[in-house]
Amino acid sequence: MRKIGNREVCMLKLEEEITNKAHWWEKVLNTDIVSKWKQEALQMPWASYQHNGDFTSKMADVCFKDLAAKAKIYEQTKLIPVMESSSCVIKSDTLLPNELKQRLRAAAALLEDVPGSQRDWHPGSDEKILDLVHPSLWPLVFGRSRIISDKHITLDKCLDHCGSGKVIPKPKRPHLRMPDGLRSFTEDNDKRALSLRYQWLPCDVDLAGGRPRIKSYINNLHPV
Repeated sequence: MRKIGNREVCMLKLEEEITNKAHWWEKVLNTDIVSKWKQEALQMPWASYQHNGDFTSKMADVCFKDLAAKAKIYEQTKLIPVMESSSCVIKSDTLLPNELKQRLRAAAALLEDVPGSQRDWHPGSDEKILDLVHPSLWPLVFGRSRIISDKHITLDKCLDHCGSGKVIPKPKRPHLRMPDGLRSFTEDNDKRALSLRYQWLPCDVDLAGGRPRIKSYINNLHPV
């Protein structure tokens, strides 16, 4: 895994943010818009995103030159490569069929339909990003959460077992440390591989037949 510097981390972040904007592939070819976005990039609080992070005019020039090249790729393929280091992430606004998009919107609307006082706005988003099912709310807590280890609990039976099981003890082993090559970019980040206090809870997914199906309770999402 190739290590990258603070400035490169910030540049990758800027390109990710720009490619989230509507019609970005057209706007990155407009010199007036690029000039405006460049000034906004220089004024962003990069040190709050990345330890010792900063941004210079030359960095912005490189980013927008790269984005202009990516705009051509997008026009041809409708795919957007981002977060390139040793590898990259490919994202797209067009891969999902419209029918599936409508179904997802309808399902999300049910989760959004709660009183304003109960909405879980993402911290620092100025009430623009709403967390619908966040795994950090009511995660597994060592020494408090319970586990049933002698049988599998299906989705239709999960409510019948609320409060049952044995308390998961706190781990006695010392903190596991991340190998140097796998540590995060931020030098002052905690280098532990896992928390010995909390853990997010995954759900069981059945991959048989080539179509994934969730087979268990999704943490923080009522099963009924």
